[in-house]
Amino acid sequence: MRLIIWEVRKLFFSKRTIIATLAILIIGLTSGILDGYHFHKQVEDVVVYNEMVKPYEGRTDKNLEEDSTSGYYADSKLKPEERRSLTFKNEYARSIYLADLYNNKIEKNQDYKSTVSYLSNLCSTLEKKDTYLYKDSSKNLEMISSIGEPGYYNNMGWQLVYIFLTSRKGISLMLMAIIIAITPIFSEENENNMERIILCTKMGRGKFVSAKIATSFMFVILWTTIYYACNTLVRLIPYKNLSFTNIPLNSIRGYGFTPFKFTVLQGLGFSYITTLLSAVALVAVFCAISAWQKNSIVSLALGIGISFGVLLISSNKIIALWPSITITSRDLFSNYSSYNIFNNPVLYPIVAVVVLMIILIIGVLFTYKNFYGKIKA
Repeated sequence: MRLIIWEVRKLFFSKRTIIATLAILIIGLTSGILDGYHFHKQVEDVVVYNEMVKPYEGRTDKNLEEDSTSGYYADSKLKPEERRSLTFKNEYARSIYLADLYNNKIEKNQDYKSTVSYLSNLCSTLEKKDTYLYKDSSKNLEMISSIGEPGYYNNMGWQLVYIFLTSRKGISLMLMAIIIAITPIFSEENENNMERIILCTKMGRGKFVSAKIATSFMFVILWTTIYYACNTLVRLIPYKNLSFTNIPLNSIRGYGFTPFKFTVLQGLGFSYITTLLSAVALVAVFCAISAWQKNSIVSLALGIGISFGVLLISSNKIIALWPSITITSRDLFSNYSSYNIFNNPVLYPIVAVVVLMIILIIGVLFTYKNFYGKIKA
């Protein structure tokens, strides 16, 4: 226990960790505060705006659609009530577009392969019912049909939460702090000439490595939780919709074709879990690299490379399972995606969780192997 406490102090209170986490947290929170400031400036009174749009929530009405070319931020010279009206009309028009896309009413997207009509036609034309294509399409159709078309909801704050926390924008910042804090965790011991001294002590072998791995996991769990919580609250409080937790996930832009019947709160919860699991799996890989490398700069470079280098490779279903891809969580839950497992469709999130657990275990095992292999060398 003393060894873990010692390692916690070294990692959590190092200048490197404190500077990286504080700087990145400030960037994320500042971004959220500025978004809230611009929205308040736009509608002037958020409570009045929320009351104004409340009667329109639910299924969209095509007859209410009006010109939305004014853009999101209306001219500040307009009266507050005019700005609020334009803001609402713009958001409502987006909801109608999403509902039309879901119902396959957009001319340029007649062959959009996630619509109910496309999937229904595909299933009816397939003669063999035991093929993977039929099983996959019918499963997709069943899931998307059970949710129904997207509607309009006052989801301004939740929209920004999802834009920031379930896409590359915000998670890349969070991941950089993890890379900076964790990648040198073993290699810096070599640079300080501490490895061989540690190995001569009573707890210098298995317990030393175990303590560092446990500390790394503790850090990533705490950091991910703080990052998620702070950036969620700073994007919800200004819009006064902390209580709007029952908004359907498919009303969020980018999630119109989600096959999961989640509320925005449930969707964020599952996103947090998959982000956390992905981060822990990556940390296990970082520990293995750090235990293998004697130079912390090289460890840092390799950590950045394996995290962001995959983004430069053409996307495919194998790469999509790598933790620096699943850590964003948007691709996991925004659209239907599956893997062919023994001629049966298994949903992407399920396959991803299994693969992440395997990567986590392999990373831990290689950390032990690499550390002792490096000492013997």
